[in-house]
Amino acid sequence: MREWKSWLGPGLIVAMAVIAIHVIWAPGYGVFRDELYYIASIDHLDWGYVDHPPMVAWLAAVWGSIFGKSYVGFRLLTALMAGATVYVTSLIVKRLDGGWYAQLLATVCVGLAPIYLSLFSIYSMNALDLLVWCILLYLVVSVLQTKDPSYWLWFGAVCGVGLLNKISVGFLCVGLLVGMLVQRQFQHARSPKLWIGAAIAAALFTPHLLWQINHGWPTAEFIENATNFKNIQFAPHTYIQAQVMMLNPLTAPLWIGGLIMLFLRKSWSAFRPLAWAYLATLILMLTQAAKPYYLAPIYPILFAAGATYVETWSRHWLRMLAFATVVLSGIALMPLAKPILDEDRYVRYAERLGAAPNTEERHELGRLPQFFADMHGWRELAETVAQVYGDLAPDDQAECCIYANNYGDAGAIDYFRGVYPLPPVVSGHNSYWLWGPGSCSGQVLIIIGGEEADHLQTFEQVEPAAIFTCVDCMPYENNQVIWLARNPKLPVPELWPRVKHYD
Repeated sequence: MREWKSWLGPGLIVAMAVIAIHVIWAPGYGVFRDELYYIASIDHLDWGYVDHPPMVAWLAAVWGSIFGKSYVGFRLLTALMAGATVYVTSLIVKRLDGGWYAQLLATVCVGLAPIYLSLFSIYSMNALDLLVWCILLYLVVSVLQTKDPSYWLWFGAVCGVGLLNKISVGFLCVGLLVGMLVQRQFQHARSPKLWIGAAIAAALFTPHLLWQINHGWPTAEFIENATNFKNIQFAPHTYIQAQVMMLNPLTAPLWIGGLIMLFLRKSWSAFRPLAWAYLATLILMLTQAAKPYYLAPIYPILFAAGATYVETWSRHWLRMLAFATVVLSGIALMPLAKPILDEDRYVRYAERLGAAPNTEERHELGRLPQFFADMHGWRELAETVAQVYGDLAPDDQAECCIYANNYGDAGAIDYFRGVYPLPPVVSGHNSYWLWGPGSCSGQVLIIIGGEEADHLQTFEQVEPAAIFTCVDCMPYENNQVIWLARNPKLPVPELWPRVKHYD
């Protein structure tokens, strides 16, 4: 009976509630840009991709083989990851000697944090990244509490899987190393199990590393281009401000207090490396111009520490006030983070709260933030291109393929090919370029977007065939001309290197 009770409790209750939230609103506004890309990668399984390691594609292949390739089906997987992250947070609280209330408060903070609601709303490597970091933090807390080095073996295995999902796990590892060194926790380095764990992580990650070497370090080129030309550069104060906003401003005293208590509380002196790890990871991300949400996975430890300290307050009404504030503010902010309102109601709601559309990239915005806008227009794009293709003569259809300027457009064609009659699609963007032109001869090419003058440098004949319009999509996707090009001036193998763009 006690064994069963150890599994039950606030963590499991909140985890189930969070799963339900994500399942109920799984359809959202539609399929997301990056989901189209990850689903397309199922047909190109490899040890790596230009802008991400292979795990997101591998998981998609396994899950898709069982439940199909519907984007809603993939979001059910991320819903389970959300619940698992919440539950592991409760385990961290237990390691900090937190009771029922602390588990409830910390898990609700994580479950309702706007950035967590957003990242768990879609299928992407970010969802698994959140879970991986949370598990790694739990394992480190376990090592520091129990002094049992066996946890380093599990840490290595989870770290290796995490690196195959997203290399930003390396930021946490560096941060933890700094924390251990600052606190002079040298005894861990004397444990063979730590080095075996490190070897396990290295062994798991090595095939992807070899893939990078074999392909000329494409991810390094992608990161450099994205940093220089696409991503917004955040000053330190705006980066920290973004942390406060994405986690819910009213919970800031809790996680900031948790950080302070990890430094100051005598009974938590063993856990002090985690406080230094947070600061080191923050500084590292600032120096590397990382997007603010890259730091989001580290906050379960701070919420756990803050909630456990709040539990020690003698005044019951203060504890209840803290809990009510987290729940009510989390629910109030939910429509800004997760697509649960229709577009018109969302806009009115956001205006009442003073929330302007936002993006972490250098793009013009419409009335929706980029996260929501990137769920619009994909079916309509595929339908428009299918109409152009359907108007071609049979001989031209047999020769035709589609060229898309970005992986979102290309992914939409791939995703909706089963719905509309569409020829193969190719693109020079990121991994689509690595996948090559296939059998596309270029003799008859439907081109999505771009300028006529640019296309005439490559083709003998270019004419507009349609104009694609979409409501509430990203403005740069709207009003794109669908061109029909014929007779390339150079063979496709000679043209292909010129269309490459990693960004």
